[in-house]
Formats: sequence, structure tokens, C-alpha cells
Amino acid sequence: MNLSINDTLTQTLYSEALMLDEGRFEDWLNLLSPELRYTVHIQQDTAEDWQNASKQRLVYMDENFSSMQLRVLKLRTNLPQTELPRSRTVRTINNVLVEEAGPGAYLVRSAFLLYRNHRQRDTELLAGHRTDVWSVESGESKLQSRDVRFAANVLPTKSLSLFY
Repeated sequence: MNLSINDTLTQTLYSEALMLDEGRFEDWLNLLSPELRYTVHIQQDTAEDWQNASKQRLVYMDENFSSMQLRVLKLRTNLPQTELPRSRTVRTINNVLVEEAGPGAYLVRSAFLLYRNHRQRDTELLAGHRTDVWSVESGESKLQSRDVRFAANVLPTKSLSLFY
């Protein structure tokens, strides 16, 4: 089957969500570029921030490939209490839009919904938008950057230990 780049990257996002839901974090790391920049923004409710949404300054996370590797290693130690036992998650990815951003680079926008159940009674629902840059070379897709913006400005979660 010959897939278009749009279909290929959409399938990559779906595969990525499944890897994370199944706890296959090492497989997920293989999707990340060594030059990765992974930012999760804090939404604010001021008129200025709505007008300058792309210039927001406050972040929950500003990570790179090395820090993501460390987070995965930490999860494997069973030390983080927020993931002991491991959360049960379901991620849905939709509204995927792909546009060319340069030779072999693609801007990929998507919406996500993340359901998390932890310790039987703790349930959370997080929604938001992501803006990614993916590179595609020789049929291999690598995430260069991800910009996550949650829909809520106050998150209904006890921990940001998951990947979005």
C-alpha cells in the first residue's frame, strides 16, 4: 500500500499513542529526534495571551531528548509514586492536519484527548492541541519538536508524569 505523507504521519501519530498507552516507552523514544524540543505550555486567561498565543512564556515542561530518556529511565525504576502502579491510559488523536514545512519536514497539528485511570479511583481527562514538526527521511519519521497546549488553564491532574 502506497500511503501519502499525510496518511503516513497520521498513522505515525496513532502508533505513537498506542505505544504510550501500552507503556512501550523505549519504542516511543525511537520516534524522537536527538534534537527534540518538547514544550508543554501553561494557558492563561488574559486578552493579551489570546492575541499572542504563539508567544506564551509560562511552561509546565521544556524538555529535550536527553531529559525524555531520563524520564523513561525513571519510570522503569518504579520510583515515581505518581506512576506506581502504572496508569491505565487511552489517548485519542484527531483533527490531524499536515503541511510541508521544508525539505523533508512537516508541520503536523492535531488534537488529543487523554483518559487516565490510576489507583482504581483517580480518573482524569485532559484535552488539548499539539503542533509538531516531523522529519521524514527514507520512510522513517522522527519527531523534531512538539508544542502542547492543554485546553484548560488549570489542569485536573495530580501529576504531569505522562507524555502528551
